[in-house]
Amino acid sequence: MLAPFAKKPINLTIKGITTDEHDLSADLLRTVTLPHLQLFGISDGLELRIKKRGAAPNGGGELQFLCPIVKQVKTLNFVDPGKIKRIRGIAHAVRVNPQFSNRMIEASRSVLNRYIPDIYLYSDVYKGEESGKSVPHFASVSAAVCSYGNALQVSRFLRDTKDFFATSFKIVPADPTDPECKQLLYSCYGTGYINANRTLA
Repeated sequence: MLAPFAKKPINLTIKGITTDEHDLSADLLRTVTLPHLQLFGISDGLELRIKKRGAAPNGGGELQFLCPIVKQVKTLNFVDPGKIKRIRGIAHAVRVNPQFSNRMIEASRSVLNRYIPDIYLYSDVYKGEESGKSVPHFASVSAAVCSYGNALQVSRFLRDTKDFFATSFKIVPADPTDPECKQLLYSCYGTGYINANRTLA
């Protein structure tokens, strides 16, 4: 979240583990988190490239994160739940037969096609140097895209926002008159921060 407010555009190379069972994978960051940044008006030049895959314990993965800078982010207004309109996914295979990723795609389709026709799942296979120091492995990830965008990982986002910008959110039931309401409405006026130190082209 700090990258768009830097003085110059970010071109960062990150090395290590790209997928494990403890943290968000590089695929989730690329397919879910970055589209949310675009909704704030951060789009041109925003990219996360997976150069090499890296699994535990030896890692060896390599990511390239590109992020433009902005003067100010856009205001968002998400109050309608929306409906899932398409699903996008990735099945990756590292140092194993590419057929593993194809089988994951077929199995995923057999379930997802029951609910929605607009599904695009693709295979991402890594061999040799692109595999980093990974042991043979395979995995898949899917992102459901709703009519207003992707599902937001709210709790972590709000904690990070408060830590970095000292901005707190007001959280209330979406329908205060309904005691059974399980939906919440998050609101924040923000600080109106402007990136006055950015380097203009």
